[in-house]
Amino acid sequence: MEGLVEEMLSKRLLGRNRIERLLYGRTYDNQLDSQGRLLLRPSHRTYADLSINSRGVIVGVDSHLEAWSLTEWVKHTNKINDSVREDRI
Repeated sequence: MEGLVEEMLSKRLLGRNRIERLLYGRTYDNQLDSQGRLLLRPSHRTYADLSINSRGVIVGVDSHLEAWSLTEWVKHTNKINDSVREDRI
């Protein structure tokens, strides 16, 4: 996340406070329910393109978790893997 903030700052898209508010303002503390499930708010499910019948991925990133639809996670990781391969060539 810090890298994204720095990139946005370097491009002078927004000031640091506004960027951090944009990125971190959507976060919230959560707990597992009595059955051990992590419940996501409807707005977060919509943002992650998750529905009741879709498959999702929870990814640990530094000090937080991210929710992704499985389809978007696969696209994202493929893009990163392609970028790493290109850098090695």
